[in-house]
Amino acid sequence: TASVLPDLIQDRTLYRLTRRYLDLVTRVIEEGIQTGEVHPAPADELAELLASMVFKATAKWNLDPDSAPLPADHPQLIEQVFLRGVLRTT
Repeated sequence: TASVLPDLIQDRTLYRLTRRYLDLVTRVIEEGIQTGEVHPAPADELAELLASMVFKATAKWNLDPDSAPLPADHPQLIEQVFLRGVLRTT
């Protein structure tokens, strides 16, 4: 988010909410790793990656009044890319 709006990095409330969100997502990913559903990787880094995908898309949409509305399938696209990647499988 800092690259989209540098002043956000100074907002302590936003920082605390973001930290809580990242902690929650990290725990969910850790559970997935433990059950074998998620590829073993640093859970905190995966959480940061997912958060950056979500925050960048929504921040740009919210901060750019001339941008087109987010497509209805945008959350599903983020989910697909994060969980399955972009390569087609056979």
